[in-house]
Amino acid sequence: MVFSTLVVTANGQDFTIGDKVKSMGKAKRMPTETIEKKASEKLGDKKPTQKRRSKTGGRISYEEGLQEIPQDAPKELTEMNDYELEVKASKGNVNAQAELGLRWVFGDYVIDLLKGMGWLKKASENNHSGAQAVLGYCYYCLDEKSTAGYYYRKSADNGNPIGQYLMGLAYENGECGVNQNLLNAANMFVAAARQGHPAAQYAIGLYLYIGEYIGIQRDLKLSKAWMQEAAKNDNKDAKDFLKKFTFTEEAADAFVEYLRGYYEEESTEEEEEEEEPVTTSKKSTPTPGIEVGRTVMTDIHIWTLKSVEVKKDQTICHWSVVSRVPNTQVWGTSSAYITAGSSSKRYYVEKCIGISMDSEKTTIRKQGDEVEFSAVFPALPKRTKRISYYGSSDVQITDIDISTK
Repeated sequence: MVFSTLVVTANGQDFTIGDKVKSMGKAKRMPTETIEKKASEKLGDKKPTQKRRSKTGGRISYEEGLQEIPQDAPKELTEMNDYELEVKASKGNVNAQAELGLRWVFGDYVIDLLKGMGWLKKASENNHSGAQAVLGYCYYCLDEKSTAGYYYRKSADNGNPIGQYLMGLAYENGECGVNQNLLNAANMFVAAARQGHPAAQYAIGLYLYIGEYIGIQRDLKLSKAWMQEAAKNDNKDAKDFLKKFTFTEEAADAFVEYLRGYYEEESTEEEEEEEEPVTTSKKSTPTPGIEVGRTVMTDIHIWTLKSVEVKKDQTICHWSVVSRVPNTQVWGTSSAYITAGSSSKRYYVEKCIGISMDSEKTTIRKQGDEVEFSAVFPALPKRTKRISYYGSSDVQITDIDISTK
């Protein structure tokens, strides 16, 4: 069996797990229970989606991982009162938006999760990587895990160590719109660990300790070095691990056997308790209008524009969405629009048929299941022969031929 080397690319340069890490400085843990409590109130009696079983027995967690790493917020912002900060945020200051969002989410006195998420979303749209990571975690606690994964990915791609760690957790557990992939998880943890993220340093130390069990080469010397680095940075899990385990082949083998037994036992229990989920799958049906058959593939869905129906008073785009992973969500967005020919005029969606608009989301339970819906737009100019569709940053199809054959 060939084991992969853990390598992460940053700023065009490849780094391996043995490279020297940056100093992150003292990190303050975010009170994750604050978000979890408020999210639980919003969920009410709804039962959250269960995580998939983890090969590390759940030893890599959110509690130690979500940390407040100083970003771009100047001292003048952190010292402002809420009113002053909101005035600045309302004028488009991205750091003020992020700071205000964090105050509402983690506030000492008053907490408003949805209001905080609103400001974090504004900062996220302005590419604030820290806001993207925390916003993703808010969605995770609200059991909107596909949306959480979207923001984790954006934060990680922007080089934020919190986002990288959270994306690593998504790969570790096989959730948030990605399949379980421990090599991808390892690379995300490496990226965060090199920036001094203590929980990521612990995670890489653990991965190197169990080695071949998860498909990478065991390296006890590096494992211990990362564990010590994490402990030095006040990571509780690393401190406990260093007290309880020795870094010998025999000890590591015994630990792997324990994990293997835990994983197999949990897997058996899941199979016994699993109920047949309600599926949204249905046979694909013919759609009226001009056949298109153009497809866009995202991380979690396959979107196919089946046909376009041109009427006197409206234009209808008929869609098929197939889930690439289990438990994904789809919904219509009021920001979707089409353009006609080379014109830049936008014709915004009026309604969706088959799925909700910007509110309740349709869940696709099983990988490979399909949802069909229609997006209704205003009428286009007469003799329009080509259109372009803009649904989101991921779902765009240009130069669609709708001329009659």
